Amino acid sequence: MKKILCAFVLTITMVGELSISAASSQTTPRNSNRDTTVDLTKVDCRSLLKMDGEDRDAMVMFLHGYMSGRNNETVINVANLTEATSKIAEFCIDNPNASVMLAFQRHRTK
Repeated sequence: MKKILCAFVLTITMVGELSISAASSQTTPRNSNRDTTVDLTKVDCRSLLKMDGEDRDAMVMFLHGYMSGRNNETVINVANLTEATSKIAEFCIDNPNASVMLAFQRHRTK
């Protein structure tokens, strides 16, 4: 449980630093002084797969948290999240133009 809590805190920190440009499918340097917003409905699987490791991990963790909140889930099952992440990755590899939100909606069931 301690690892999960640490990962959650790290996610919040990393998401605060996450800056991507979904429209251009390029990442922005972390130390950029400009404000950046991300419209999650416009992020496609290709963009997610092209992110550097830390940004991709932060985005995946954020989206898992988003889906958990949306599904009113208050219990974290690490095995289920790991399995869902693998399915999402496979989906994104097979469907690079699909929305990341669609991938999470399909593979993050209650």
